Amino acid sequence: MRRPLAPPPLPTIEARLAWRGTLVCVVGASASSFAAQIAEPLRARGADVRTLRVELRHAEGASVEGERDAVLRCHPEALARELAALAPQNDGAITIGSGAALPVAVKPDLLVWISGGESVLGVDPALRALAGEAQLVLEDPREEAARALADALLRDRT
Repeated sequence: MRRPLAPPPLPTIEARLAWRGTLVCVVGASASSFAAQIAEPLRARGADVRTLRVELRHAEGASVEGERDAVLRCHPEALARELAALAPQNDGAITIGSGAALPVAVKPDLLVWISGGESVLGVDPALRALAGEAQLVLEDPREEAARALADALLRDRT
């Protein structure tokens, strides 16, 4: 039986990209589902919100699926170029991103680390560095936390 190929390591990016609007990055266990839970109440209130899941792959190049709920799959060397092409064009946009590669390439306004009960000492050093930057650490993300984050994001914008 063949084991699945491990994802490529996070790239080293000298200077993070600028991102217009508000960027919230969610990293760790259940990151993409928690990102969707944050986006849902924002959309219900009429905010210009999209989700962006970033996955690294070994194959060269990149592919993007969706617009409002986008998935970027790319080789680490293509990450910065592809994210620059996907960046919002207006300052009022809110992007709720997931995947550790996104905050490696772009400095988020808010970084949420979901530990899932795992010690930060047991993760890869690049992920450990990201965890050290997190403004919010959750062991088990709940819908109430997502709603509270959405409320805070809207409150900060007015």
